[in-house]
Amino acid sequence: MNCPGCGKIIQGGRSTCPWCGALITNLDAGVVASPGRRFAGHILDMAVWAFILIVVVMTIAGGSEAEDGGKILIGLLLLLASVIYYFVLLSGGKSYGKWLLGMRTFHITGKPAGFCIMLVRETIGKFISGMVFSLGYLWILWDPDHQTWHDKLVSTVVMVPNRY
Repeated sequence: MNCPGCGKIIQGGRSTCPWCGALITNLDAGVVASPGRRFAGHILDMAVWAFILIVVVMTIAGGSEAEDGGKILIGLLLLLASVIYYFVLLSGGKSYGKWLLGMRTFHITGKPAGFCIMLVRETIGKFISGMVFSLGYLWILWDPDHQTWHDKLVSTVVMVPNRY
């Protein structure tokens, strides 16, 4: 089989081209995100959630007195808004880190990953990837399509748009 993007020969069973990094079923998706960029996105995901939780806890803790019910309400509303926005990002195939670094998740059929696929990927899939010494995360280093275990579970690849 030849890559529709660069025309080079691709061995069977691949969902991305090893030469140009294109998703074979959707050339407009961009190129496969590098392991370093994916790691940075994961760190940003954790940092954003840590920041949100710190702000929410500080807001709620600052309103622990009986007359400070408004601060508690503001903290809970901030948490609710963060979760709702996260769900909006998931429906677009992104997380906070992917959104900040310009990455997007696609199903190997070429369609953008939807909400249900992303929810399974980000919850159950990442739990499985981290279970055995985080081997599921490290799998990206030797997988030919740069997929982790949570990518393989729901048949997704993380792509970066072409910049040319």
